[in-house]
Amino acid sequence: VLRPAGQHADPEVRATVARTGALADGTCALLEDPWPLVRRAAARGLPGGAPCLAAAVTAKDTKLALAAIARAGRSGRADLRRPRRTVAGDARGAMPLRIEAVIALGRLGDLEPAERILKTHHAKGGIVPLADAAVRALAADGSPKGLPLLRQALSAPAAKVQVIAAEALGVPLPPT
Repeated sequence: VLRPAGQHADPEVRATVARTGALADGTCALLEDPWPLVRRAAARGLPGGAPCLAAAVTAKDTKLALAAIARAGRSGRADLRRPRRTVAGDARGAMPLRIEAVIALGRLGDLEPAERILKTHHAKGGIVPLADAAVRALAADGSPKGLPLLRQALSAPAAKVQVIAAEALGVPLPPT
Protein backbone atom coordinates (compact mmCIF):
# COMPACT_ATOMS: atom_id res chain seq x y z
CA VAL A 1 0.00 0.00 0.00
CA LEU A 2 2.81 2.43 0.85
CA ARG A 3 5.06 1.55 -2.12
CA PRO A 4 3.67 4.28 -4.47
CA ALA A 5 4.13 6.91 -1.73
CA GLY A 6 7.88 6.18 -1.80
CA GLN A 7 7.98 8.18 -5.04
CA HIS A 8 5.76 11.00 -3.79
CA ALA A 9 6.83 14.57 -4.59
CA ASP A 10 6.63 15.61 -0.93
CA PRO A 11 9.85 14.66 0.92
CA GLU A 12 7.98 14.34 4.23
CA VAL A 13 5.74 11.67 2.70
CA ARG A 14 8.79 9.84 1.31
CA ALA A 15 10.46 10.09 4.74
CA THR A 16 7.42 8.61 6.46
CA VAL A 17 7.38 5.70 4.03
CA ALA A 18 11.14 5.22 4.38
CA ARG A 19 10.97 5.20 8.19
CA THR A 20 8.44 2.35 8.11
CA GLY A 21 10.74 0.13 6.04
CA ALA A 22 7.70 -0.72 3.92
CA LEU A 23 9.71 -0.59 0.70
CA ALA A 24 12.00 -3.46 1.77
CA ASP A 25 15.10 -3.26 -0.45
CA GLY A 26 13.60 -0.21 -2.16
CA THR A 27 14.46 1.70 0.99
CA CYS A 28 18.10 1.55 -0.16
CA ALA A 29 17.21 3.79 -3.11
CA LEU A 30 15.90 6.40 -0.69
CA LEU A 31 19.40 6.66 0.84
CA GLU A 32 20.24 8.60 -2.33
CA ASP A 33 17.27 10.95 -2.07
CA PRO A 34 18.16 14.65 -2.50
CA TRP A 35 16.52 15.48 0.84
CA PRO A 36 18.53 14.72 4.02
CA LEU A 37 15.28 14.13 5.90
CA VAL A 38 14.42 11.26 3.56
CA ARG A 39 17.94 9.76 3.61
CA ARG A 40 18.01 9.69 7.43
CA ALA A 41 14.52 8.21 7.63
CA ALA A 42 15.58 5.54 5.14
CA ALA A 43 18.55 4.60 7.33
CA ARG A 44 16.23 4.20 10.31
CA GLY A 45 13.78 2.07 8.33
CA LEU A 46 16.22 -0.18 6.51
CA PRO A 47 15.53 -3.87 6.91
CA GLY A 48 18.24 -5.49 9.04
CA GLY A 49 19.55 -7.48 6.07
CA ALA A 50 19.62 -4.59 3.60
CA PRO A 51 22.80 -4.68 1.49
CA CYS A 52 23.17 -0.88 1.59
CA LEU A 53 23.36 -0.69 5.38
CA ALA A 54 27.17 -1.05 5.46
CA ALA A 55 27.67 1.89 3.10
CA ALA A 56 25.27 4.04 5.11
CA VAL A 57 27.24 3.33 8.31
CA THR A 58 30.25 5.13 6.85
CA ALA A 59 28.35 7.90 5.05
CA LYS A 60 29.82 11.41 5.10
CA ASP A 61 26.51 12.85 6.33
CA THR A 62 26.95 12.51 10.10
CA LYS A 63 23.25 12.28 10.89
CA LEU A 64 22.72 9.67 8.19
CA ALA A 65 25.66 7.62 9.46
CA LEU A 66 24.41 7.92 13.05
CA ALA A 67 20.96 6.62 12.04
CA ALA A 68 22.58 3.77 10.09
CA ILE A 69 24.89 2.81 12.97
CA ALA A 70 21.94 2.72 15.33
CA ARG A 71 20.00 0.56 12.85
CA ALA A 72 23.00 -1.71 12.38
CA GLY A 73 23.26 -2.08 16.15
CA ARG A 74 19.67 -3.22 16.36
CA SER A 75 20.14 -5.66 13.47
CA GLY A 76 22.91 -7.62 15.22
CA ARG A 77 24.65 -8.20 11.88
CA ALA A 78 28.21 -9.33 12.52
CA ASP A 79 29.21 -8.47 8.94
CA LEU A 80 28.85 -4.78 9.88
CA ARG A 81 31.55 -5.07 12.54
CA ARG A 82 34.34 -3.73 10.32
CA PRO A 83 32.51 -0.53 9.26
CA ARG A 84 31.56 0.15 12.87
CA ARG A 85 35.14 -0.42 14.01
CA THR A 86 36.29 2.04 11.34
CA VAL A 87 33.91 4.67 12.69
CA ALA A 88 34.75 3.95 16.35
CA GLY A 89 38.49 4.24 15.73
CA ASP A 90 38.45 7.39 13.61
CA ALA A 91 40.07 10.02 15.86
CA ARG A 92 38.84 12.78 13.53
CA GLY A 93 35.31 11.37 13.34
CA ALA A 94 32.28 12.98 14.88
CA MET A 95 31.99 12.04 18.56
CA PRO A 96 28.29 10.99 18.39
CA LEU A 97 29.18 8.52 15.62
CA ARG A 98 32.10 7.09 17.51
CA ILE A 99 30.01 6.72 20.67
CA GLU A 100 27.18 4.92 18.87
CA ALA A 101 29.66 2.65 17.06
CA VAL A 102 31.40 1.61 20.29
CA ILE A 103 28.07 0.79 21.96
CA ALA A 104 26.84 -1.09 18.87
CA LEU A 105 30.03 -3.16 18.86
CA GLY A 106 29.44 -4.01 22.51
CA ARG A 107 26.00 -5.35 21.60
CA LEU A 108 27.79 -7.71 19.20
CA GLY A 109 30.21 -8.84 21.91
CA ASP A 110 33.12 -6.98 20.28
CA LEU A 111 34.71 -5.40 23.34
CA GLU A 112 38.20 -4.67 22.01
CA PRO A 113 37.45 -1.01 21.12
CA ALA A 114 35.88 -0.47 24.56
CA GLU A 115 38.91 -2.03 26.23
CA ARG A 116 41.33 0.20 24.29
CA ILE A 117 39.32 3.30 25.12
CA LEU A 118 39.25 2.50 28.83
CA LYS A 119 43.00 1.79 28.88
CA THR A 120 43.65 5.17 27.27
CA HIS A 121 41.24 6.85 29.69
CA HIS A 122 43.00 5.27 32.69
CA ALA A 123 46.44 6.17 31.39
CA LYS A 124 45.80 9.73 30.22
CA GLY A 125 42.37 10.78 31.46
CA GLY A 126 40.19 12.71 29.07
CA ILE A 127 38.06 11.19 26.30
CA VAL A 128 35.21 11.02 28.82
CA PRO A 129 32.42 10.65 26.22
CA LEU A 130 34.20 7.66 24.69
CA ALA A 131 35.01 6.16 28.09
CA ASP A 132 31.32 6.56 28.95
CA ALA A 133 30.45 4.75 25.70
CA ALA A 134 32.99 2.02 26.43
CA VAL A 135 31.36 1.29 29.79
CA ARG A 136 27.93 1.28 28.13
CA ALA A 137 29.28 -1.15 25.52
CA LEU A 138 30.51 -3.47 28.25
CA ALA A 139 27.11 -3.31 29.92
CA ALA A 140 25.33 -3.91 26.57
CA ASP A 141 27.43 -7.03 26.01
CA GLY A 142 26.16 -8.49 29.26
CA SER A 143 28.66 -11.34 29.29
CA PRO A 144 31.12 -12.15 32.08
CA LYS A 145 34.10 -11.27 29.87
CA GLY A 146 33.43 -7.54 30.39
CA LEU A 147 33.15 -7.74 34.18
CA PRO A 148 36.86 -7.17 34.92
CA LEU A 149 36.82 -4.05 32.73
CA LEU A 150 33.64 -2.79 34.38
CA ARG A 151 35.21 -3.28 37.80
CA GLN A 152 38.31 -1.44 36.64
CA ALA A 153 36.11 1.42 35.41
CA LEU A 154 34.99 1.95 39.01
CA SER A 155 38.35 3.65 39.52
CA ALA A 156 38.35 5.62 36.26
CA PRO A 157 39.71 9.19 36.36
CA ALA A 158 36.29 10.65 35.49
CA ALA A 159 33.52 10.45 38.09
CA LYS A 160 30.90 10.14 35.35
CA VAL A 161 32.55 6.95 34.07
CA GLN A 162 32.72 5.58 37.63
CA VAL A 163 28.99 6.19 38.13
CA ILE A 164 28.05 4.49 34.86
CA ALA A 165 30.24 1.50 35.74
CA ALA A 166 28.67 1.29 39.22
CA GLU A 167 25.18 1.37 37.70
CA ALA A 168 26.13 -1.35 35.22
CA LEU A 169 27.50 -3.53 38.00
CA GLY A 170 24.62 -2.79 40.38
CA VAL A 171 27.03 -1.37 42.95
CA PRO A 172 25.28 0.99 45.37
CA LEU A 173 26.69 4.49 45.29
CA PRO A 174 27.57 6.27 48.53
CA PRO A 175 25.14 9.03 49.53
CA THR A 176 26.18 12.52 48.47
